[in-house]
Amino acid sequence: MKLELDFLLIQTFLGFLLAMFRVQGFFLSAPIFSRSSIPVLIKIGISFLYCLWFYDAIFANGQQILSYHPAIILILVFIEFTIGYLFGFLVNLVFDAILTFAHLLGTQFGMSSATVFNASLASPTNPTGIFFSTIAFLYFISFGGLYNISFILKKTFEFIAINDYSTNINLLFVNFAQVFSQIFILSLKFILPLIALMFVVDIFVAIFSKILPQASMFFLIMPNKLILAAIISIIVIVPLNNGLQEYFDETLLGLLDQLFYIN
Repeated sequence: MKLELDFLLIQTFLGFLLAMFRVQGFFLSAPIFSRSSIPVLIKIGISFLYCLWFYDAIFANGQQILSYHPAIILILVFIEFTIGYLFGFLVNLVFDAILTFAHLLGTQFGMSSATVFNASLASPTNPTGIFFSTIAFLYFISFGGLYNISFILKKTFEFIAINDYSTNINLLFVNFAQVFSQIFILSLKFILPLIALMFVVDIFVAIFSKILPQASMFFLIMPNKLILAAIISIIVIVPLNNGLQEYFDETLLGLLDQLFYIN
């Protein structure tokens, strides 16, 4: 009886440890928790609480870790960390894509020389990138971002159980590139109309410069272009909110399910 109890305790501890590494991998790339402003100890504490919360999902299949060899445990830790990181990366991809395209949009607005250091990502960008990424992040929080993250994190244990990878992990790596491209294209659609509109403005500026070559285009066009950019940015805030809410409530969950479809 004592041997059975010791075996059960060891299995529970190892399963809990692997789950914590998956959650930590998810936090390393997921929105909100991936920010460098959150201390590491707090992330570890939150991951522990999440594992307690997901206890039934983690040990639902009763899969046992048959080997206690340190090398096997390290391999399992690496696999679990990678799985969590990939899921968190897909969730955070839309924010990274919006920041990237908004940075390009800022260049179209004439802010190529206005560089701002983004402390949360530890990378430089322009004010337009900061604006749209912050708006997207605030919208994500406003319609239950923490709940969405918790739900997706719990679903990862349903998709790929602890130490029961079988065919699911193969499907994850096979379909990852396809899901990545779909999320990237969806993210582009949030900012693409603004980029296209500013491209049309640049065409009119070029035509105007040919008609009046003696006019100073920089001092004449740049103030009006910045005002137009500010007006357009304000106009698209509401559609951006609706699009992000539909994406995180419906589209993203369907794309995550698509990771494990057999083509």
